[in-house]
Amino acid sequence: MHIVKKFLILFIILIASYILYNLFKQRSDNRIKAAAEIKAVSSLKEGLFGIESIVPAATPEEEVRSLPTSGVNIQAIPETRLDLPLREFIVKSSYNSGISGKFASIHSLRYVLGRGCRLLDFEIYTREGSEYVSFANDDEFTSLGTNNREPYRLKLTNALNMIGGSAFSSDSPSPGDPIFIQLRVKNNNKDAYARIAKAIDFAFNSRLANEKINSSTPIRRIMGKVIIIMDKSSSPDYKNYTSCDTADVGCLSLDKYIDLESGTTDLSKFLYTDFDKISKNKVMPAPSGNASDITTFTMITPSQFDEISSPNPEKTLKNYYSQFLLYKFYEPDENLTAYEELFNANKSSFMPMSSFIAISNLKNAAPIDDDSQ
Repeated sequence: MHIVKKFLILFIILIASYILYNLFKQRSDNRIKAAAEIKAVSSLKEGLFGIESIVPAATPEEEVRSLPTSGVNIQAIPETRLDLPLREFIVKSSYNSGISGKFASIHSLRYVLGRGCRLLDFEIYTREGSEYVSFANDDEFTSLGTNNREPYRLKLTNALNMIGGSAFSSDSPSPGDPIFIQLRVKNNNKDAYARIAKAIDFAFNSRLANEKINSSTPIRRIMGKVIIIMDKSSSPDYKNYTSCDTADVGCLSLDKYIDLESGTTDLSKFLYTDFDKISKNKVMPAPSGNASDITTFTMITPSQFDEISSPNPEKTLKNYYSQFLLYKFYEPDENLTAYEELFNANKSSFMPMSSFIAISNLKNAAPIDDDSQ
């Protein structure tokens, strides 16, 4: 072959090799760039929603399936108790009701409703123009404790819609009973409160109590109704952000939907860590009927951040006679089991103070086993 042709062929091979090298290099660079963009987006989401797992170790359904499923012996409030005021009842109550562990989901809500809980509690955060159910890991409320990558995040609208469809159906053992929903909003934003008002209105509509509730409200008046509680210890200034401007067409004021405020003189709120600060209460049953002489109206909840064990329910109720004693149903222990057994023994999610006193006295009167036998 002529030497010129040899050089020409070699030149063509070198040019082709150079072009192929650049093509492969560009593809590799694009892959690296795409990976960096994915990492950046993931970091942004982590800042917005907290720590996220790309491949969760479990699913919300699997977390809920791991929770206790022992029998629930709960029926509707008997007719003979319906004229008692609200302060006469101990209500089966769940804290962080949408949480199952690492997830917030409607599966958790279905679980606590199925256990007969008639007070549900939500910690609410605004991210990317929407409200989500979660819980915080820090006192700045920046890092959330649930996996919030799609499809695992739980919007407040979906949570409320699920309750509206299940709390008054066969998903609950006592669908005719009232249900209380406590909102702990970690945000002072007018748009957020307007969205929450719309979500409440859409989810519950005619089920809403739409009246101011207090300790003297007869339970009969709120049967089958949804009572919205705003936690003022979380949102002390919420009323400054709930009014609608005249130009806001379709705006709904959240004030209209709040029936009761916790963390106020109307409904005092204490934490598990406050037991040494709360005055112990002595309640006696009335001489006749289902009533007692109780005058206080209180709520006791877990602490926001302190990892403290749940209290013994019977001892706590005997000391403080709180109407709402909240437990984390996603962290089962012997005290939660004992709590559920109290309501099973009473066959109701609304246990009268007089019934609790009778159950407690009966236990105290039971003979003690003789260790010598």
